[in-house]
Amino acid sequence: MQNEEKILSILENVQGQLQNMQGQMNSMEDRMDRIEAHMDRMETRMDGMEARMDRMETRMDRMETRMDGFETRMDTMDETLTRVAATQENVVLPRLQLLAEGQAGIVRNMARQEDLTAVKEDVGILKSAVRTHAADIAELKAVK
Repeated sequence: MQNEEKILSILENVQGQLQNMQGQMNSMEDRMDRIEAHMDRMETRMDGMEARMDRMETRMDRMETRMDGFETRMDTMDETLTRVAATQENVVLPRLQLLAEGQAGIVRNMARQEDLTAVKEDVGILKSAVRTHAADIAELKAVK
């Protein structure tokens, strides 16, 4: 029976090792389940991040479109400003110069107007003197 006892002992030892291995396998399976659950959570988070990135990309595309529109408007405004500057230089400023020259002439003429007013007063005085003298001459002729 010694062989049987050895076989039983070996079987018990093997059975113990199998149970130990089964425990280790269960432990590894639990760890794998936790890792798998963790991976699932990470995948869910990654999906969320991917969705957020897609939304951000869409927003960036809209912003790029708006920026393109702003650039187009700025180019148009720049062209308009260039045309306004050219018009100002070639049309407005020469006309303002002509107006200034005309204004200077008017100012000079206004000084002449003051002189003309003085002349009109002098002519009025002379007319009055001529009338008075004409009346005096008429009287003297009548007396002669």
